[in-house]
Amino acid sequence: MKESVEIRVVEHLNRFDNWELKQKSDEFRKLDSHTIEFPVRIKPDEEKIVTYQVHYTW
Repeated sequence: MKESVEIRVVEHLNRFDNWELKQKSDEFRKLDSHTIEFPVRIKPDEEKIVTYQVHYTW
């Protein structure tokens, strides 16, 4: 039987500590000052593209 699964898309934002996501396709969690993750649920035979735009300040 096919079931939905949840995957974690982890991104490392290593340029600067001050950042903000301006656009995002999915909700995210901030794990620390340089790491975010997008928990994404995928149905059987489904494809998913996660996109985001980050703005760094210093």
